[in-house]
Amino acid sequence: MNALRVASLSKTEIASRIDQIFDEAEEKGWFDTDLVARNQLADLESRVDMAADIFEVQTLIEDAYVYEGNAELKAALLVLRE
Repeated sequence: MNALRVASLSKTEIASRIDQIFDEAEEKGWFDTDLVARNQLADLESRVDMAADIFEVQTLIEDAYVYEGNAELKAALLVLRE
């Protein structure tokens, strides 16, 4: 993730984007057979809300991307990383 771009986004904006990903995933059925992905996205959302600063948020998103196994969710998280 580009640190300069991340620094220009607020935690609120990133949380909103995670909400959009969550909505898209539910609409498209990404979680129908992958409850682990749903739980991991919910955990990411919670951790972003509790993060001390935007740089911690960056680390959380990077980690979520690296460890995500659901291809659709991983692609959506890639958008947050760019």
